[in-house]
Amino acid sequence: MSAATLVQRKSPPAGQEGAHSVRVRAVVDIGSTKFGCWIVRARRSGGFELRGKGYQAADGVRSGEIVDGDDAEFGVAAVVHEAERAAGEELRSVVAVTSGGRPASTHARVEVPLFGRAVDRSDIERGMDAARVQMGSPNRSIVHLLPLELSIDDGQPLRDPRGMRGERLQMLVHAVSMDSRHVAQLRSCLDGCHLDVDEVVCAGYASGWSVTTPDERERGCMVLDLGGGVSSAAHFHGGRLALLASVPYGGEHITADLAHGLATQRSHAERIKSLYTSVQARHGDADQRIAVPHVGDPEKWPSGEVARSRLTEIARPRVEEILELLRGRLKEHAELFRTMPPANLVLTGGASRIEGLVELVDEMFGLPVRFGLPDRIQVGDVYECEPCASAANGALGLCRGEDGGQRWRNEAASTSLGRGWSRFRNWLRENF
Repeated sequence: MSAATLVQRKSPPAGQEGAHSVRVRAVVDIGSTKFGCWIVRARRSGGFELRGKGYQAADGVRSGEIVDGDDAEFGVAAVVHEAERAAGEELRSVVAVTSGGRPASTHARVEVPLFGRAVDRSDIERGMDAARVQMGSPNRSIVHLLPLELSIDDGQPLRDPRGMRGERLQMLVHAVSMDSRHVAQLRSCLDGCHLDVDEVVCAGYASGWSVTTPDERERGCMVLDLGGGVSSAAHFHGGRLALLASVPYGGEHITADLAHGLATQRSHAERIKSLYTSVQARHGDADQRIAVPHVGDPEKWPSGEVARSRLTEIARPRVEEILELLRGRLKEHAELFRTMPPANLVLTGGASRIEGLVELVDEMFGLPVRFGLPDRIQVGDVYECEPCASAANGALGLCRGEDGGQRWRNEAASTSLGRGWSRFRNWLRENF
């Protein structure tokens, strides 16, 4: 999964914070293949300055879901500690961003009576609260709530109805929800790392927000985020997220297919995938030979060899399957796409760099395709623009309120007894 966590520093004592100081934030990416942490400071001119970061191989997570709480806790604690040491900051409260929990979109229409007066922000909030109640479920946690369309008295959709008079404010509200058990597991994991959870954000939404421009989101844009264990599709229209869908397959499944087909270890298969694998047959691929260490071979003396065309034969069916599954999820919302069609498609995520993927996506989706690069986190004049940093970049923008919607509410905060037990369990594990 690509789960990320936005961490906020505790406010300093009164009198110690300067008039021009800014809040320190951090993003922890809890992915299926890696954990990463970026601690940043907001810039007044926009974006964020990187203060410290860390990486850790992911344990305890599979296809976006936490399958071993202890391993996940150790991994998150290690990567946060590495970033804290680099930044000289101590992290406490967090906003968790995750690709797990089977995120799904639902839509609802609600009306708010106006009685002839002008619309204000409180009317929009009341409509969104009514939609939250209407779409709420004990087994699902709403993590994003967005006003997708607004109109007055059956009129044309309005971008901003505030200040306009009428009898009824009509709203089409989009909710993104995930399995409540996954949210509870995520909170428990972070609680064990002594990190409070203030908000929860879907990684697919965060990635999509980070690699698209305001103009693209306004006219209609689809983002495919091909992560390690989960792939997602985020559709934007009218400046807001209109749909989010995901499937529990990603780059690690392509790696597993290569490891099996080439009789090699996963670590070697991952490197071969990054360096040589393509999903398009190229002239001369059958003649190009790639050295492949078989299981049990010394690393310096690989005994295997394979034509590069064989890599395409193994990888392309899996990539096609992932894209077809995503396309099937999108077809379930065909009516929405008829009224809010995408104009282009953006690729991001660690698995998006496989050679020939742009041509394959263009062929299957029939839209202009480009690669998306995040551009919010900077180190001096250089951006942290790798696809694996997309969720971290987008989480910062969303938690700054750029989308104009509501996010997850911590309505079931952990009790002091539960927190105390978590602390005691960690003390036992660390000392015995």
